[in-house]
Amino acid sequence: MTEPKESGESHEPEAPAQPEQVSTAEGAPEDEMVGVQYEGVGAGLIMGFIFVCLMFVVLVVWVGINWAESAAQQAHATAAMDLNYPELRQAELTAARLLNQYEVIDAGQGRYRIPIDRAVDLMVREAYLAPGGNYSQELQLLPGN
Repeated sequence: MTEPKESGESHEPEAPAQPEQVSTAEGAPEDEMVGVQYEGVGAGLIMGFIFVCLMFVVLVVWVGINWAESAAQQAHATAAMDLNYPELRQAELTAARLLNQYEVIDAGQGRYRIPIDRAVDLMVREAYLAPGGNYSQELQLLPGN
């Protein structure tokens, strides 16, 4: 084994140098001041700002979701209107014909189909002209009503 050469360096750790105490404007040494100096902005103000920002983000997200949902529903309705369903159109035309046209069902038995509005008018007239005057106890049909 070789021994380390003697140079000007020693292998023992050096003790840290003592920091110099710097005086502040008030005359107190810096190491006696603990914590961070108050800068005039309270934690409540910062938390309030964060809360307002958070509420703004929530509001923007909520409005965006509702707008997107509305736009999707409108697009769906438009797409449904553009589709061509021949069976549906035929069923609607048949229903409209049955409700709004006169038609002979069985002339021998005296059965006819009449428009629904005309049937309602006839029922009201029959109820008004029926003996006893009232069609029901709850509603009395009078002329002009």
